[in-house]
Amino acid sequence: DEYNNIALSNVVFKDDSSNTINIDIIDANDCQDLVDECGVCGGNGIPEGECDCDGNILDECGVCNGPGIADGACDCDGNIDADNDGICDTTDFDATTMPTNTITVDESGNIYYNVDFEIGGFQWNVDGATIISASGGTAQDAGFTVQGGGATILGFSFTGSCIPSGSGKLTQMNLSGTPTSLSEIVFSSCAGQQVEVTFYNIP
Repeated sequence: DEYNNIALSNVVFKDDSSNTINIDIIDANDCQDLVDECGVCGGNGIPEGECDCDGNILDECGVCNGPGIADGACDCDGNIDADNDGICDTTDFDATTMPTNTITVDESGNIYYNVDFEIGGFQWNVDGATIISASGGTAQDAGFTVQGGGATILGFSFTGSCIPSGSGKLTQMNLSGTPTSLSEIVFSSCAGQQVEVTFYNIP
């Protein structure tokens, strides 16, 4: 007709035994207001508890027909408890568990410390990786300038500010490669005196 509608007539369906199957033919236009979200005329839509028209369900991460939490991960963001501290976050290490006057580095380049003096400056070499930059942590909070290049990090304050004694994340290094250790470690107190700080290897 003028709307390019097509009609079917004399339609015959048979099964594999040549038996005639009764088929109801309806006008497609009659379904325009009755088609469900799955495109089925007169259908019931997506059943309760499912997330699509194929019968799939949401995984534990809220993804329809998703794979869920990946093997070895502890959340939907792919984080792992690399340091076995019970916290699902590779960058969240409990620095209070470290011996006094030690620093460490994780695979992501985060530097953690536990010291009993106010930090006036620091320097170390990174083994196994090349430093691109460094930022964040208590060094940034204290207004320190942290410079890195090659294998060496240097942190200091132009204004004479100091990092309080205690523990936490000192800074985060952006690295090329995976760090294995820190060496040539030099720390100074707020009074400018050198204080021995050693590397702590995360178990």
